[in-house]
Amino acid sequence: MTILYRPWPGPNSNTFTERVMRDVDGVSGVLEHNGVGKDYGVYFGRTMGGSGLEFHATYLGLAVGLREGVEMNLLGLTAGVGIWPPSIKIPFLPEIPFRKKVVGGE
Repeated sequence: MTILYRPWPGPNSNTFTERVMRDVDGVSGVLEHNGVGKDYGVYFGRTMGGSGLEFHATYLGLAVGLREGVEMNLLGLTAGVGIWPPSIKIPFLPEIPFRKKVVGGE
């Protein structure tokens, strides 16, 4: 028997991590916006970061919060604008910050 992993929204490591973060008291965080499966299932309530509200229904969703920013999810692809820290979130690309980070004090 061969088991084939498919990167499709559904029960996978991101779905498991998201569920644990919601169910365990005192644990919060924000998953990468491109994480496949993080918005699987139907949910309405506080965001995982605890700073806003979120609604998602498997293939469609919306999250608004200080740590999450404004994120829209359609067919597993998330796009939006980060509020703190300010950034742009585009599907398939890493989060793009609005300001340049200074490395090494230069």
